[in-house]
Amino acid sequence: MSLTLSLKTALSGLQLSQAAISATSNNVSNANTPGYTRKSVEPIARTVAGAGAGVQLGELRRSVDERLIREVREANAMLGTYTIKAGYMDRVQNLFGKPGDNSSIANRIDEFAAAVAGLSSTPESATERIKMINEAEKVAQQLNDMSEAVQRMRLDADAEINQAVGVINEQLDTIVRLNAEIAQLKGQGLPAVELEDERDNALDTISQYMEINYFERSSGEIVVYTPEGTVLADSVAKTFTYTPAAVMSPTISYGAGISGINAGAIDLTDRIDEGRLAGLIAMRDTELPELQAELDRLTEQLRDQINAIHNQGTGNPAANTLNGQRAIADITVDNIVVDEPVRFTVVDADGRTVNSALMPADTYSAEEVRDWVNANVPGATATVSNGNGLQITATDPAQGIAIVDSPNQSVSDGTVTVQSLSHYFGLNDFFVTNGNVTGDATTGISQILEVRSDIVSDPHLISRGRLDINADTAGDVAIAAGDNSIITALAEKFDEELLIQAAGGLPLSRTTLSGYGADILANAAMEASSASTKQSFQDSLSREMEFRRAGVSGVNVDEEMANLILYQNAYSASARVIDVARQMFDTLEGIIR
Repeated sequence: MSLTLSLKTALSGLQLSQAAISATSNNVSNANTPGYTRKSVEPIARTVAGAGAGVQLGELRRSVDERLIREVREANAMLGTYTIKAGYMDRVQNLFGKPGDNSSIANRIDEFAAAVAGLSSTPESATERIKMINEAEKVAQQLNDMSEAVQRMRLDADAEINQAVGVINEQLDTIVRLNAEIAQLKGQGLPAVELEDERDNALDTISQYMEINYFERSSGEIVVYTPEGTVLADSVAKTFTYTPAAVMSPTISYGAGISGINAGAIDLTDRIDEGRLAGLIAMRDTELPELQAELDRLTEQLRDQINAIHNQGTGNPAANTLNGQRAIADITVDNIVVDEPVRFTVVDADGRTVNSALMPADTYSAEEVRDWVNANVPGATATVSNGNGLQITATDPAQGIAIVDSPNQSVSDGTVTVQSLSHYFGLNDFFVTNGNVTGDATTGISQILEVRSDIVSDPHLISRGRLDINADTAGDVAIAAGDNSIITALAEKFDEELLIQAAGGLPLSRTTLSGYGADILANAAMEASSASTKQSFQDSLSREMEFRRAGVSGVNVDEEMANLILYQNAYSASARVIDVARQMFDTLEGIIR
């Protein structure tokens, strides 16, 4: 080997050691930098004419395990889903409480039941009537509040979806920009490892929000796409667009007031299965609406069961006007089948008959019921029009109007079947839901449940007894003082196990009203516990995989310091070779002289 070749060989070793020391120094400086991967210089043995000629500097490489990185991203996507669900279900539990809490809806219904039972023992007690109304209002208000809380959480989830879309767009733009820069550097034969770290950070962020796939081209650019194949980033980014909802209500849903999450012209809403975005979509469109459906089912049962009995009775004194809650679309449609006779009676302030008539069993339209009352019940006036409810008023303001059906009554319009004509028209409902009545769609009724306003103003209007169907002669006692038959039936209803249809996450069940309220809370608690368990497990799994990733890509300062000593020694050795070669050149030059 010539002295010149020896010098060049030593110089190549010197350059390699310098590059390795520089890479090590950068590793140590960034040991705690998030997303930074350990860099190393790749030495390549150099030969000339089959003989060793030193070393040449290879590509600056990142220490990464691409398979492990993909697994980490998949795990983080699942963690994002569970984290969102656990967070929202924890909020539900904090807001709604547990089944045994004093403030729970189940306990509120029990307190309402106790107030009804108290009134059944002393039906003429003004104090007990007021107490019953107060407890009923507490139940209605709590259902209102629970429903509003569900919708607030849905609106929060929707707002978070909009924020997530912004984050994803930002990261996709970053990937496209870095793709171009990386391709340019690699085309010039220059390292792009720092830019690749930055691009990996962008991929990590997106994977927290949604599941993605990607591949790398020979140019160093990557193509990002969804599991279904929709390209999100290549040479250009596909912009996500989303219009957040301004308000949220039970009747608003995806496709009906809520826009889709679009990547270009493609709606991805139903295609996002993992990640924080998937969790937010599930909470807004599935989990929370199911909870709303359970609250609405409870409200429906409470309203209809109480109203069915309340409509069979009358207050004492009776109400001067009965306002029907059911809006009649076409009052001329002849479809109301009344199986048994119905008595309409005008009563005085003492509950005695003024005028009375028995409407025979038949098939009626709302218009025909109105006309029959006007023609056959002196002292009473009935009105009804398209889009409004039936109203019956005692002409004398000092008198009242009461209705009672024959035993075993059934009233049906072919869709809705109830046990009294009064219940069908909603003439003496206790609970009202703003015109929504038995047989109507129940979505959102828990948000509008209230005690009928005139009953709140005048507790005498609570149905405690029943109109005597046989008191058809003027002066007869039609409403007996102390009659507690209706209020007793109401009290007993709370102990009855009802067949309640499936709703939300609750299956068909047979339980009491308060029992169903407890079931709602128990189901929410179970969902919260399950979500928390899954989140905790996935968090542990993700941490373990991140630890393994760090073991490959992270910087071990002790190891870097050991490597630095090796590089320093190699550098010194190469420098010594150069020094020896210089001395030999000097000697040779001296000989020549």
